[in-house]
Amino acid sequence: ETDLLFFASVPTATITFKTLAADDKGIPHALEHLVLGKGAKGKHFNMLVAMSIGEYTAGTYADLTGYMFNTAAVMEDFYRLFEAYLDTLVHPDFTDPEIQREIYNPEVVEAASTGELAIEEKGTVYNEMVSGMEKTDLAGWFELSRLAFGPKHPLALNFAGAPDSMRAVTVAEV
Repeated sequence: ETDLLFFASVPTATITFKTLAADDKGIPHALEHLVLGKGAKGKHFNMLVAMSIGEYTAGTYADLTGYMFNTAAVMEDFYRLFEAYLDTLVHPDFTDPEIQREIYNPEVVEAASTGELAIEEKGTVYNEMVSGMEKTDLAGWFELSRLAFGPKHPLALNFAGAPDSMRAVTVAEV
C-alpha cells in the first residue's frame, strides 16, 4: 500500500515495515539501528544525507518500524537520496561484527587499580535498553502491554529488547 501526500514542504519520504516481535530479544529494534547506519550502503546513505542537506530518523514500535528522511536540496538530490534509501532498506549489507557490536558484545576487561578481570557488557542497543528499562515509563509500558494482551502476544513482547534476552541473540537470528 502506498500513500502519496502533496503539500508545501521539503521533499520527505517515510517507509514503514511490519515488524512484530517474536520474542523479547529486540531484533526489530536492532535492525532499525543496523539497516541505515551500518554496512557500506548504510554509510553511503549517511554520506548522501549530509551532502544533501538532509536528515533522517527511525523508530521501532510494537507492530512496525518506521524510517523517515527529508532534504532541503533540489529534487534531483532527493531522488538520488531516495534511491540509496530504498536500496539500503531493502538490501542492507551490514556485517556480522557490526551486528555483534550493535546488539550485545561482552568484553573481558582488567581493572586498572586491582588487575582483576571483569566482563563489561557492551552493545549500542543493549546499553540503550539497560538505561531505558531503568526508567519507569518504559518498563511500565511493557508490563501494561503484557497485562492487556497476555505474556506471549506479539504486542506484549519487548520489541525494543529486554537486556537479559538480548544476551542470547545470535548473528544468525538477525
